[in-house]
Amino acid sequence: MISQEKENSILAKITFITSVGDFISFFAILTYIYKTTDSIALASSTVLLETVGKLMSYFSFPSLLNYTSAKKVIVFSQFSSGLLVGVLFLFASEIIVVSPYVVLGVYFLLVLCSQFFDAARELHSKTATHQSHHLKAQSLIMSQFFSAQFIGPIVSFILISYLNQALPLLLDAGTFLVAGVMSLKLNEIKLKQGVHRLSSLRPLKYILKKKELLTIFLIRGIGTKFYIAVFNVLVFSVVTDHLDIKLINSAWIYSLIGLGSFIPANFLSKKNIPNWLGGEKYGEVWVAFLALGLLLVSRVGFVNIPTISIAALLVFIGGIANGSVAVTTRSIRRKVCTDNEFAEIVAFENIFGFFIQSVTKYICLFLLAKQVINYESGIYISCAGILMTALLVAS
Repeated sequence: MISQEKENSILAKITFITSVGDFISFFAILTYIYKTTDSIALASSTVLLETVGKLMSYFSFPSLLNYTSAKKVIVFSQFSSGLLVGVLFLFASEIIVVSPYVVLGVYFLLVLCSQFFDAARELHSKTATHQSHHLKAQSLIMSQFFSAQFIGPIVSFILISYLNQALPLLLDAGTFLVAGVMSLKLNEIKLKQGVHRLSSLRPLKYILKKKELLTIFLIRGIGTKFYIAVFNVLVFSVVTDHLDIKLINSAWIYSLIGLGSFIPANFLSKKNIPNWLGGEKYGEVWVAFLALGLLLVSRVGFVNIPTISIAALLVFIGGIANGSVAVTTRSIRRKVCTDNEFAEIVAFENIFGFFIQSVTKYICLFLLAKQVINYESGIYISCAGILMTALLVAS
């Protein structure tokens, strides 16, 4: 008999180990490309490659499940990612000297392989977990991700600033290999073959017919992606420039978000939502709604560019809100989907979501450059997106 506690515990540990490595290596690759090319454009292209790699990964994930299990996808993801990061270490340490474009190509393959883990982890956890335990299981896994988001950028900052820019990549390769060995301990849970073959675009045929699926898709695939994209453009362009926060120092922003997000995720992994807040039936909806209200307040604090200490506090508060929204909406998504629908909905949501995020980001940058909008109006647009998402949650 499969133990849901064991399966989710292993998944949570793998999530922490690999996510620490991911956050460490991301800043290492960013710094390495910038130092070797002296080109912000090339360094920034890692973000674009990451988006495209994730899109391709989610697009192909449901189709893979027609032939194999989530466990096997996880095992493949960990070992292949470890190998690719090892190659990047050889590049960054100049043991093998190559063009920056080769580095970017290997990084793209790394994103493609490593992203399979996120989708497969969510599916494996859902299929192994009883309906009444989804919130705790989701919170446990996400708390480990958020703690890694707090620790990883700090470790990366220290290693790159004081030791060696290649060292984080060697450390990341080690985390993938350890996680790969751990993933072998997971049980095999194969999806029951339905009438239709799984496909990332098949939700187009049924999502409009199911109100719960459509609502959670609009919340996670459009609402959250929109307001996050607008705010990130403003923070990582206008605010960091105004406060003179250099590239590597932006790691502290990710770290503060991770610390804030860890608090609600860790709490919800151990405690039940109290009855006065909706209990088991409506608790996730109320927590998400109130968290979006808190996020709205923190964003209004950015209308006038704050001092660096106030900005740090607001980012931390925003992290608490984002963590609450992420955990509760993911838990709701688990409960409204069948196992086969879940694999497709996760893929469809992320494909559409990354598209919305990318388009929003570039439109926002264009409008800022053309002075159609300014920093202040951009913050209000982000706030409008939060309000729209809160109304969707309430519906």
